[in-house]
Amino acid sequence: MSNVVGDWIAHIELSPDHYAPSALGIESDGTVQDEMADTGKWTSVGDQVLIRFDQFEVTYTAVITGDVMIGVYGFAEEARKGRWYAIRRGTVTT
Repeated sequence: MSNVVGDWIAHIELSPDHYAPSALGIESDGTVQDEMADTGKWTSVGDQVLIRFDQFEVTYTAVITGDVMIGVYGFAEEARKGRWYAIRRGTVTT
Protein backbone atom coordinates (compact mmCIF):
# COMPACT_ATOMS: atom_id res chain seq x y z
CA MET A 1 0.00 0.00 0.00
CA SER A 2 1.35 3.40 -0.97
CA ASN A 3 1.63 6.14 1.62
CA VAL A 4 -0.68 8.95 0.50
CA VAL A 5 -0.48 10.89 3.81
CA GLY A 6 1.30 14.23 3.51
CA ASP A 7 1.33 17.56 1.73
CA TRP A 8 0.78 17.60 -2.02
CA ILE A 9 0.48 20.10 -4.85
CA ALA A 10 -2.49 19.02 -6.95
CA HIS A 11 -2.87 20.20 -10.54
CA ILE A 12 -6.53 20.21 -11.60
CA GLU A 13 -7.53 20.37 -15.26
CA LEU A 14 -9.78 23.40 -15.83
CA SER A 15 -9.88 23.11 -19.61
CA PRO A 16 -8.04 20.86 -22.06
CA ASP A 17 -4.35 20.93 -21.16
CA HIS A 18 -4.77 23.86 -18.71
CA TYR A 19 -4.13 22.92 -15.09
CA ALA A 20 -4.47 25.02 -11.91
CA PRO A 21 -2.28 24.18 -8.90
CA SER A 22 -3.77 23.76 -5.42
CA ALA A 23 -2.24 22.72 -2.10
CA LEU A 24 -3.69 19.48 -0.74
CA GLY A 25 -3.18 18.10 2.76
CA ILE A 26 -3.94 14.43 3.32
CA GLU A 27 -4.05 13.37 6.98
CA SER A 28 -3.62 9.96 8.59
CA ASP A 29 -7.09 10.21 10.19
CA GLY A 30 -8.74 9.90 6.76
CA THR A 31 -9.40 13.60 6.23
CA VAL A 32 -8.25 15.87 3.43
CA GLN A 33 -8.20 19.67 3.04
CA ASP A 34 -7.32 21.93 0.12
CA GLU A 35 -5.89 25.45 0.21
CA MET A 36 -9.41 26.97 0.15
CA ALA A 37 -10.25 25.07 3.38
CA ASP A 38 -12.58 22.67 1.56
CA THR A 39 -12.63 19.39 3.47
CA GLY A 40 -13.38 15.77 2.75
CA LYS A 41 -12.36 12.18 3.26
CA TRP A 42 -9.92 9.87 1.54
CA THR A 43 -9.31 6.16 1.38
CA SER A 44 -6.85 3.94 -0.46
CA VAL A 45 -6.48 0.32 -1.43
CA GLY A 46 -3.14 -0.74 -2.81
CA ASP A 47 -2.04 1.96 -5.24
CA GLN A 48 -5.60 3.32 -5.74
CA VAL A 49 -6.69 6.54 -3.99
CA LEU A 50 -10.22 7.95 -3.63
CA ILE A 51 -10.80 11.50 -2.36
CA ARG A 52 -14.26 13.00 -1.82
CA PHE A 53 -14.82 16.64 -0.97
CA ASP A 54 -17.96 17.51 0.98
CA GLN A 55 -18.64 21.09 -0.13
CA PHE A 56 -18.75 20.44 -3.88
CA GLU A 57 -19.63 16.75 -4.02
CA VAL A 58 -16.59 16.09 -6.18
CA THR A 59 -14.71 12.79 -6.27
CA TYR A 60 -11.07 12.38 -7.26
CA THR A 61 -9.62 8.98 -8.08
CA ALA A 62 -5.97 8.30 -8.78
CA VAL A 63 -3.17 5.82 -8.94
CA ILE A 64 -0.26 6.67 -6.65
CA THR A 65 3.29 5.77 -7.57
CA GLY A 66 5.86 7.00 -5.06
CA ASP A 67 5.49 10.77 -4.85
CA VAL A 68 3.05 11.18 -7.76
CA MET A 69 -0.72 10.67 -8.11
CA ILE A 70 -2.42 10.65 -11.53
CA GLY A 71 -6.16 10.38 -12.06
CA VAL A 72 -9.54 11.80 -12.96
CA TYR A 73 -12.25 13.76 -11.13
CA GLY A 74 -15.97 14.32 -11.49
CA PHE A 75 -18.79 16.24 -9.84
CA ALA A 76 -21.84 14.32 -8.60
CA GLU A 77 -24.47 16.79 -9.86
CA GLU A 78 -22.74 18.05 -13.00
CA ALA A 79 -21.36 16.61 -16.18
CA ARG A 80 -18.08 18.35 -15.35
CA LYS A 81 -15.10 16.04 -15.16
CA GLY A 82 -11.43 16.11 -15.96
CA ARG A 83 -7.93 14.94 -15.26
CA TRP A 84 -5.67 15.77 -12.36
CA TYR A 85 -2.31 14.90 -10.93
CA ALA A 86 -0.45 15.67 -7.71
CA ILE A 87 3.17 15.77 -6.68
CA ARG A 88 4.21 15.39 -3.06
CA ARG A 89 5.44 18.74 -1.70
CA GLY A 90 9.22 18.85 -1.69
CA THR A 91 9.64 16.37 -4.54
CA VAL A 92 12.20 17.47 -7.10
CA THR A 93 11.00 17.07 -10.68
CA THR A 94 13.01 17.40 -13.88
